[in-house]
Amino acid sequence: MFTAKLLEALRGEGQTSGDGVIRVFEIFNHVALMVKRAVPGQQHPVLKASDVEENFPVALDRGGIKTALADTTSSAMLGTWERLNNLMPDLYPLGPMDQEVWARAGGDPSRLHLSDTGRVLWFKALRTLRRGGGGSGISRKSLIRAALEDYPHHPALVALV
Repeated sequence: MFTAKLLEALRGEGQTSGDGVIRVFEIFNHVALMVKRAVPGQQHPVLKASDVEENFPVALDRGGIKTALADTTSSAMLGTWERLNNLMPDLYPLGPMDQEVWARAGGDPSRLHLSDTGRVLWFKALRTLRRGGGGSGISRKSLIRAALEDYPHHPALVALV
């Protein structure tokens, strides 16, 4: 089942940020979700990425264009979630607990995984938030507002409002 869902993700059947490439964390999200749905309680995909901090491209998405000059991280091309995935680890390198930004945004830190690198912690926390978890008082907007308290003039953060 794992291999079938991995191949689906590589063929572009999973959700991507729409920037023309399929990224490693997007692949994992698809595989984890689809395998758990297909065989509940039998397989539990786990991402072991202690040295992986970048959500790097693995394949071209359907309709993606291969070019050496393509800027696949352009904020105009990325969705809000992808931009948050890129931005939050730079602002809070220790993860969602850094400067208590998650709690200040209304989140429940006990709902988070807290044993990895800052970038991976942010990926997991934002994935949880995107799926409706992370605490009853947190939302994408409340997280952005909390970060704006610390960085009120950060252009990429202001653009997310």
